[in-house]
Amino acid sequence: MNRKEIYEGKLQMDYFSDSYLKFEEDFYRYSALGEPLTTLTDDILRAMAMSQKNYFKLSKRHSKDGRDHYFYFTIEFSKTGVGVRKFEYNTHNSGLPSWKELVDAFANELDISENKNYSTDNLKIAALIILRVDYRGCFFCLVVQ
Repeated sequence: MNRKEIYEGKLQMDYFSDSYLKFEEDFYRYSALGEPLTTLTDDILRAMAMSQKNYFKLSKRHSKDGRDHYFYFTIEFSKTGVGVRKFEYNTHNSGLPSWKELVDAFANELDISENKNYSTDNLKIAALIILRVDYRGCFFCLVVQ
């Protein structure tokens, strides 16, 4: 018996609920996959069941914005059917901000209006270097005079 047969008819989602409609909306907002969600749902549910996780990850190479996206569900076990699980969508999370978002936020926090020696691009490059080093556990400080 293969894995597909083990979970056949035991993983359910209410396709007419508000939570599924929200899941569908969130999924299409971030997914760059060309396939309709209805063709992927069984595979998504099976992957969550096999990994014993309440979420699945849409990898950055399949997302519109190039970031990993996580979709979280509540899983309820049926009281009537043995081994039947019902999945209800809760929320979406895109994880950590991208490097571009961090650099832009850092550069925007710097006040360069009084200092004409630095261009915005140079500050963004300096911010990128500082953030990458800081992310790896080191601490550096940029002083703009």
